[in-house]
Amino acid sequence: MPESPRPLPDPRPADWRERLVDYRRKALDGPELRRRAATALVLVDPTDGAAPEILFIERAQRAGDPWSGQVSFPGGHADPSDPDLVATARRESYEELGLTLGDPLTILDDRPVHTGPHTVVTPHVFVVTARPELRLDPREVNRAIFVELAELVAPTRRTIYRWERDGARFRYPAITLDERSILWGLTYRSVANFVQILGHDLPERVDERGDERKEP
Repeated sequence: MPESPRPLPDPRPADWRERLVDYRRKALDGPELRRRAATALVLVDPTDGAAPEILFIERAQRAGDPWSGQVSFPGGHADPSDPDLVATARRESYEELGLTLGDPLTILDDRPVHTGPHTVVTPHVFVVTARPELRLDPREVNRAIFVELAELVAPTRRTIYRWERDGARFRYPAITLDERSILWGLTYRSVANFVQILGHDLPERVDERGDERKEP
């Protein structure tokens, strides 16, 4: 009988909470930034000793949505009724997944959205102690994907995502989540930001030969 694969060790350092709480994000601001959006990086930190996981979603296919069909965190654009971007991340998580979140542990670096006019996304890190039961809104979400944190930093999961737009071809560092989904782009960069705080580096770009590179 073949042996079951050994679980990967928890990639978090002992002081992972302190590192996240003490993190000072790179914020983007200015009058030219007309739209704000917020996302929720939900870290599942089980109290029963199971492996920590991060929650992703595969967005539903919708005409005119630049994130249509992509893997991302729960989240979306700020509403005028939201008192702040934390409220935006909470509201969107509840609307998309039926997920109620508390206070964020930290806030990651702002990310500009290159597919929309002057939009910035602010990722918020929330920690829950068990994999939550979800109620997906099919108008927003195709499926939820839980991925072990150790798998996200494993070199064996790394790949290259090829994308074509207006006749130009691009290659981006990416992570294979499962047989159906690849993580790349804005959400990949937020994951890279998150794991870097924990002491792990992910490639930030690929060169013309397809080799992985970190920014100097």
